[in-house]
Amino acid sequence: CGNYEENGTSDYVVYRSQQDGMINVSVTPYSAGLTGSFSTEDCEKKEVTVQDHLATLYITNDDMLEKRYHQNGLTNIWSDMIIYWIDQEAQVIVDISATNLTEEEMIRLAEGVHWLRGTL
Repeated sequence: CGNYEENGTSDYVVYRSQQDGMINVSVTPYSAGLTGSFSTEDCEKKEVTVQDHLATLYITNDDMLEKRYHQNGLTNIWSDMIIYWIDQEAQVIVDISATNLTEEEMIRLAEGVHWLRGTL
């Protein structure tokens, strides 16, 4: 789970932290010509609400965690999630991926991400 492919012109902002896992926040300008897709193989999909927007939370299962992280020597990774939504008012697509968070923490993280005049 986790490869968002964009078709069209877009800009994005990414923040990454490697302490106790990883967090990647991407905000892409939304336009009618922009399409995207996630690789959701072996992920559990849940519909959630973030900032009053319908969002989708993808949770990687244990087998995929083993393939993605543990086989590469990263044994301290115990969760891998993506949350994704479109903010029509701000005209952006928000995509957050994170490791080593619970579902509740992931949603709280998403609630705290606000796009304001091109800055997070």
